[in-house]
Amino acid sequence: MIGPLLICLFVIMVFNGEIVYCQDDLLVMIEKRQKELDERERSLRLEEERLQVMKKELDEKLSRYSDLLKKINSLLDQMEQKNIQNMEYLVKVYESMPPDEAGQRLSVIDETLAANILKRMKPRKAGAILSTMEPQKVSIITRHLSQNKKKIPER
Repeated sequence: MIGPLLICLFVIMVFNGEIVYCQDDLLVMIEKRQKELDERERSLRLEEERLQVMKKELDEKLSRYSDLLKKINSLLDQMEQKNIQNMEYLVKVYESMPPDEAGQRLSVIDETLAANILKRMKPRKAGAILSTMEPQKVSIITRHLSQNKKKIPER
């Protein structure tokens, strides 16, 4: 683009009679360049508007997902509280039983659940219950009691 302008200016300086012809070429080149710039500006404006719309949509989705995440966390907290309440209830039920009855019933349920119940009991009561159970079952439950597993990852 600069090359033709320099040639045109050189022609203007050398040939003073050809000024009108060179000015016409120069005006055509300037108009062409202006049209290109206008088209580019229009294209950039359209792209900017499109990006603004996309940004707004993304912000709305992010807001909805954040709200949904808060609701999920709230529900998880409620479920966790309910599970704790249920476990506390089970502990009280088994603690209120005579040790031999509690031992019989804990012997037939899942070892992990039995270990969780015993873990929350007073040590003296848990010991009395374990003393009434079969040694193999006590061994399995003791193994569960000694492990520190979490089934649900922390948030």
